[in-house]
Amino acid sequence: MDARGIINYYGMLRLLKALEGHGFTQKELKRIAAHLELEVERGLFLSQPKQAA
Repeated sequence: MDARGIINYYGMLRLLKALEGHGFTQKELKRIAAHLELEVERGLFLSQPKQAA
């Protein structure tokens, strides 16, 4: 895993912790984590910079 992957992973952990702090249940957090895992597997990172045309 490169540095970008580590940063994205860390960001996902922070997101899940924040959601937990706002009262999300473990079931909801697991569903969100599963969705994030699918996004990572597909290579869809929302934080990727857009390239100029």
